[in-house]
Amino acid sequence: MKNRKLPICVRPNCTRAVTRPEDYDGLCFRHAKAAGIAYHFVPWEKVHAELERLTAGGWTLNAIEEDYIVFNNTLRDIKYHRRDRFKHSTYQALKEIPTLSPYRRPAWPLRRRVNALRAIGITFVEISEEIGEKATTVQYLSYERAQWATPELDTKIRAYYQHHANDPVQEIDTRTKKLNLPRPYDWDDIDNPNEHAQASIHTRRIRKQQVVTLELRDKLGDLVAYYGTAKTASLIRIAARTVQRIRQGDSQKVSSRTAHLIEDHYDRLPARGGQAA
Repeated sequence: MKNRKLPICVRPNCTRAVTRPEDYDGLCFRHAKAAGIAYHFVPWEKVHAELERLTAGGWTLNAIEEDYIVFNNTLRDIKYHRRDRFKHSTYQALKEIPTLSPYRRPAWPLRRRVNALRAIGITFVEISEEIGEKATTVQYLSYERAQWATPELDTKIRAYYQHHANDPVQEIDTRTKKLNLPRPYDWDDIDNPNEHAQASIHTRRIRKQQVVTLELRDKLGDLVAYYGTAKTASLIRIAARTVQRIRQGDSQKVSSRTAHLIEDHYDRLPARGGQAA
């Protein structure tokens, strides 16, 4: 029986046989090793970046091992930086795995969507009724009590958001107003983890301020002379150190409410100027 002749290395003047031409680009083992193809190692930083991509997409180490046969021990070595170099085959296997896990999805893109809908007046109950989930499930997403979500919930929230993101703004409850949540149009890319949108329309009540006049400062001084600093601060609902700053001229403005309380309590003094009747 005649032996089959193996392919010969493509390097000029080399007569060595190539047992695995598909792995070594047609080179023999010696020349493949010299070219960095055989036993090629990849630094930890590159392999770890791929693993982080997958875990951010919902993959667990066990799921990667089960579905793509990358050993758990190797994955743990990558995760905890137990080695500085890893086989190129491991790196390539991780690169070929899709980012999003078929078993669970990260909750933060859903949280952004739920909160953006809240900012235009859509409630947890409205969302939950239309997508067929419990209101607490949607609420947990909003309140950061859930780190992961099922692919089914991910699909439902994304579809609901796509349908309602351009709805007109409804009446917003007081609690939601105080949160100042970004609305759908405040996001350029709601799925970009590096984007941090700010609410373009402030829904918090902004207190009006007014300049501290010499007359107002004198009236505050009369209150302090009569009641003392601590009680005066309590009456006009500010901190004692703020009272001192106003009297010393360090605070040039106060809220309209504070100015009104100073005027009101000054008018109630038994004797103006801090002198007891």
